[in-house]
Amino acid sequence: FVDNPDFDCLKGVAGINHNEGVIKEDIWSNSDRFSQKMKASQFNQKVRGILHKSVHNRHLHENDLFSLLAREVGMQHPKLYHWDMKYDNHGLLIIEDDDDNHVWKDEYLSNSVYLFGFCPVH
Repeated sequence: FVDNPDFDCLKGVAGINHNEGVIKEDIWSNSDRFSQKMKASQFNQKVRGILHKSVHNRHLHENDLFSLLAREVGMQHPKLYHWDMKYDNHGLLIIEDDDDNHVWKDEYLSNSVYLFGFCPVH
């Protein structure tokens, strides 16, 4: 998600659910196919369809907003990450914190979430 206080919006950018089978191969070898699968993903469409007022303009506690977003996409045990981006925007990443996420160590995510700043917002 990206939160833009200047335009007073918080927008879902991308979402992936491993149960939908979107990633079963090397996405770099056929990026067009991966993009088509992402466009067809119901979870991705659900995330991209979320649009709220900016959390920074609503004076809503961030944890309350994160919980709301997690419920909207159907997560039971959300783990939340947020970071500052260019032009006073803010990035938000919510992952389901379960036993399958043992690969997603906090240090890896906290050091790489900035790369999501390159995602296009449509």
